Amino acid sequence: MTYLVNRLLIRTNIVRMIAVSNYVRGSYSHALWLAPDCMTVVHPGLELADFQPRLGEEGRRALRQSLGLEDAGPILIFVGRLEPNKGQQYWLPVMADIRRDWPKACLLLVGEGPDRPILEKTMSELNLGDAVRLVGRRDDVPALLEIADVFVCASLTEGFGLAVLEAMAAGKPVVAYALPALTEFVDDGATGFLVPSLDPEALGGALRKVLGEPGLLAKMGAAAREAAQRFGADRSAQQLERIYDDVLARRKPR
Repeated sequence: MTYLVNRLLIRTNIVRMIAVSNYVRGSYSHALWLAPDCMTVVHPGLELADFQPRLGEEGRRALRQSLGLEDAGPILIFVGRLEPNKGQQYWLPVMADIRRDWPKACLLLVGEGPDRPILEKTMSELNLGDAVRLVGRRDDVPALLEIADVFVCASLTEGFGLAVLEAMAAGKPVVAYALPALTEFVDDGATGFLVPSLDPEALGGALRKVLGEPGLLAKMGAAAREAAQRFGADRSAQQLERIYDDVLARRKPR
C-alpha cells in the first residue's frame, strides 16, 4: 500500500524528472506510472580534458613500476565497487584462460567493497596471484587508464556506466556485457565489443579478438575517444539549464 501511495504522490506532484539514460527513463516511467514526457534524459558529462594523455613515457614507466607492472602486458582495467552487481568475479576465470596465450597479461581492479575477500579467495584458487591486482580506491583513475590497454566490464546492471565512458574518453576500447544503458554510447564492433550477459566465454572471446588483431586496439581506442566527445560536461550543463528554464517558465505565478 505504501508503494502504491508513493507512486500516486510522485505522479501527482512531479514536474519533471531527469534520467541519466533512456534505459532509466523507461524503467522509471513504468515503475512510477509516469508519462514519458515527464522525464528527460540528460547523459552524465565528463571534463574531457581530464582524460587526455598527460603522463609522458617517464610518468607511465614510473606508475607501472609502482604497481609492479614493469613487464606486464597487455593490461586490462576495471573501475568500480567490489560487489556482486559489478561482476568482477566473471573476469577471474577469463584471466586464467587469457594468461595461457598472453602469459604477462594483468587485470587491474580499481575500487573497494564487500567482495574483496571473495575475489582474493578465487584468485588464490585459480593461481592468479600475479595476474590480477586489487589496487583499492584510487584518485588517479585517468592515469591508470593511460597505462591500460583495454577496459573490461562485466556489470550485471548499470543505470548509465560512467566508468565505461571515462575509459572511452581516455581512448580505451571496451569489452562488456551488452547492458541496455551501455548500448546507448558503446558502438559494438567500433568502440569495443558488447557480448550477451552472464556469458564469461563470450567475454573471453571478445577480449581475444581485440587483443589478437594487429591494429585493432589502436583503431577502437581512437573511435572510443571520438565517441566520448559527445558527452562533455558543458553539454550536460546546458541541457540541465534548458530544463530548469522550461520548468520555471511553466510555473503559474501565485
